[in-house]
Amino acid sequence: MTFRLPVALILIVTLALSGCTRHEVAHNQSHANHSDDSAAFESDNEALRAATLSAFEFVSEWDRAFRRRNDDMTSLQPYVTDDYYADLTDDEPDGSYLTGSTMISNFSLLDVGGSNHSPTVTIKFCADFASVTGHDESGDTWHPNDVNEKHRPWTVCHFVWDKTSDRLIVDGWRLWFDEEPC
Repeated sequence: MTFRLPVALILIVTLALSGCTRHEVAHNQSHANHSDDSAAFESDNEALRAATLSAFEFVSEWDRAFRRRNDDMTSLQPYVTDDYYADLTDDEPDGSYLTGSTMISNFSLLDVGGSNHSPTVTIKFCADFASVTGHDESGDTWHPNDVNEKHRPWTVCHFVWDKTSDRLIVDGWRLWFDEEPC
């Protein structure tokens, strides 16, 4: 008998483990780093607010996309780069879906970079899947938090400026085990 993980679970793991590999975060970073020409945001707080809003929009649409039960992930495209969208949609759809909502909290700015015309922002936050239940086409259920129930690491998310929509979009995210858990 072949065991096949539902696409929704694979994508949650991909969401948590992929991305940001091109944008490594320095260990034990206590404040944001800035390049000399990164005045696209007037302050660190403004950059953090913009990235936080983009994170909420992406995670909200992520949850909606997986509740639709039709394996159509195109609604995520406005929230992510083309490369990251390709990573997210790499697996063959299998009819799995999610119920519940992902909760994100405890946002912290790690880096502001790029330039006035093309800023980048990297933040960390806690992603809690406790109220999320996955369902596969056979009716079996699974819980994303079961994988890391006792030690939930920080999530690091990297954003780039999308000139078309004039806002930050997700370029990837990964789990960050370099600190105490959320």
